[in-house]
Amino acid sequence: MANLKRKAARSCMFRLRQRVSAVFAAADVDPRKATNHAKPGMICLGGQLAGVASRLDDSDHQDLLTGVANRNHFHRHLEQMLLREAGDYVLLTKCNVSRLHDINTSFGYDAGDALLVQVGQRLRSLSGAAVGRLSGDEFAVTLVLTDPGAAKATILLIRDLLTKKFLLPGATIDVRFSIGYALGRAGDNSIGLLRKAGIALHESKRSPFLDPIEFDRNAAIRIESRVRLTSDLQHALENGEFLIHYQPEVELATGKIVGAEALLRWEHTVYGTQPPNRFIPIAEDSGLIVEIGAWVLRHVVEFAVLVNRGRATPLRFSVNVSQLQFRRNDLPQLLRAILEQTDADSSWLMLELTESLLADDSPAMIGTLQDLRSMGVGLSVDDFGTGYSSLGHLNVFPVSEFKIDRSFVSQVDQNRSKHVIVGAMIRLGEELQISVVAEGVETKDEVSVLRALGCKYAQGYFFGRPTPEAEFVALLDG
Repeated sequence: MANLKRKAARSCMFRLRQRVSAVFAAADVDPRKATNHAKPGMICLGGQLAGVASRLDDSDHQDLLTGVANRNHFHRHLEQMLLREAGDYVLLTKCNVSRLHDINTSFGYDAGDALLVQVGQRLRSLSGAAVGRLSGDEFAVTLVLTDPGAAKATILLIRDLLTKKFLLPGATIDVRFSIGYALGRAGDNSIGLLRKAGIALHESKRSPFLDPIEFDRNAAIRIESRVRLTSDLQHALENGEFLIHYQPEVELATGKIVGAEALLRWEHTVYGTQPPNRFIPIAEDSGLIVEIGAWVLRHVVEFAVLVNRGRATPLRFSVNVSQLQFRRNDLPQLLRAILEQTDADSSWLMLELTESLLADDSPAMIGTLQDLRSMGVGLSVDDFGTGYSSLGHLNVFPVSEFKIDRSFVSQVDQNRSKHVIVGAMIRLGEELQISVVAEGVETKDEVSVLRALGCKYAQGYFFGRPTPEAEFVALLDG
């Protein structure tokens, strides 16, 4: 117990010395020279004592770098505003300095500090504003409004203050800011209002142009749901909640099934079956896609071994992979291990390249793809003709297949422009010796047109919906 008390005392003294040192620095006072008849072991500042004491008091509620309120003092001030501004509205705005880390790295921390000081100065220039620094790159502003309709105009004023160039040591730069805001009234909970402004700020960061965003209850529900699903995803794999459905791919000339696309499903214990677009973005943002993706690859390869055992013409199975799987995993090494452990043939597997992956044409990425192709694993460009996928990727990436996006295939029998575009894609595949698959085929007339245009392979609801493993095997046997 005595040791614990001594450690606590030393920790307290250390924090006190740090605080006093910061105050001396702010006061431009050298304590070693401040004698003035002081007793041994004591410091006397004479006439400066009152000023230092004042600064020491200020350090309780001020951010020492910018001079605005620190987090705790700003929170107390917000609480007081919500208690006393009866009948008025309290506008709470959160502003985040975008890419402050890059500024520190490129121009130095002196420049980054100067930027933060100037941000505080500009925000304090607002008449009636109380300004606080909540974290390293985040500021908050409160203003009292009599008319809630004035909130947007006030936010635009704040944005205009921050869009002017910043003159920093060694550079003059433009800086972008995310801005989120919420309106409160007398009696509202300050923590709740801070949370609302924080949710709005999060939405602003996600917007393409960092638009100022007002708190929206639906956004709060989405974020809460996202956080809950992220937590549930962490346990889904170990609880065996994932399963894979297979959608058949057919040869148009014969109607025979030649392969299938593996589509991940999540049997959530509360919300039921969840489609990929519901949880894959969350898995990618959280990094869980790496572990989930490895499980999918192993499971699909094992299923391919089961299905192709004794088949004269083996089926090929397509699996979507994300860019994060390439970055976090040595994918060729992972696949080599899976193929060796299952005794599967690499030609049974086709990896579908997603948009995020196609955006990365770095030598490292291309080298990894070439390694996969040398193993015999197929590479397919999904949703060809949309998003990042383009003709250039057929030249850069070592692909063996591309899938014509369903937006071109739908009503190809009725739309002349689609007819011409799909025909051109099919001929392009023939010339480059790249296999072409038409996605999203739903009608007999679409099948007839695709056959006439020379398309060899297709998939879509016309041939079969994604089904569980047992039903897919029954479809093959039938």
